Amino acid sequence: MRPIPVGYAARLDVVVTEAMTVDFEELGRVHAVYATYWLCRHMEEAGRKIILPFLDDGEEGIGSAVSARHLAPAVVGRRLEVVAEHVGTERNRVRVRCRARNEAGDLIGEGETEQTILPRERIEALIRAAGQADAPPGRGETAGGGLARDEFLAIMSAFPTGVAVVTTLDEQGRPRGLTAQSVASVSAEPPLLLVCIDRVSRTLPALRASGRFVVNFLRADRNALCAVFASKAADKFAGVAWRRAANGMPVLHEDSLAHAECTTERELEAGDHIVVVGLVVGGEPPTEHGVPLVYYRRTFAAWPEA
Repeated sequence: MRPIPVGYAARLDVVVTEAMTVDFEELGRVHAVYATYWLCRHMEEAGRKIILPFLDDGEEGIGSAVSARHLAPAVVGRRLEVVAEHVGTERNRVRVRCRARNEAGDLIGEGETEQTILPRERIEALIRAAGQADAPPGRGETAGGGLARDEFLAIMSAFPTGVAVVTTLDEQGRPRGLTAQSVASVSAEPPLLLVCIDRVSRTLPALRASGRFVVNFLRADRNALCAVFASKAADKFAGVAWRRAANGMPVLHEDSLAHAECTTERELEAGDHIVVVGLVVGGEPPTEHGVPLVYYRRTFAAWPEA
């Protein structure tokens, strides 16, 4: 890692959403204000912005410590600025001081984060070792006693689904998106849907920060587009036509059969995925002759015409 100047700073702009309020898995919703655990997350994210320009090829940072004091509440809709400042590096441990302020400049939280810089391969090996240590000895079983991943996926492949691309904008206004098959309606009154997103998705932080997204239901013959949005490509929107929906998020108007414009209502943790529940605030239904893209037994196809 190249030397980081003391005092080097980075900023993270945040708009408090309903998903960022205090809601515990066991105890339920507590206060409709910015949660302390979200403050810690945003301090860690701002701290990560400190290290990224200074990492050498093959290096990566991993969080090793965080401390925070939450000094004042912030309600939904309030804009916050989280500023991280490098205070020192000891060997491979980078310490960062963070302060979060509201639009009026009032300090609402402060703390420190620490990231440890290691070779990326070393971090990946540690994660693999942790997974192996947690796995039970039984063949074909997971830590929870269920089927092995491959067997589970093989069973679920028998259920045909449509294919969607979930799109949003990051804090710099850049479009982000991912392919999703686990999309379902939840409620008609109010109109709610859900989408399941991998915890390690690079689109998830942008979706969480914006609190808004669009579910684009793909047309037939959009296999290649689906593959792009399922990949780790740096710019998935290169050569893709899109426009802003009424909620400000990207609509893939040339490639989608229909779309639903959503605001995030809440999030649920479910295994290796995050279930995002969205309130549908707008959208466009399919035309009478529209044909959707379908996924069945790990193969794409068009919906069969009568």
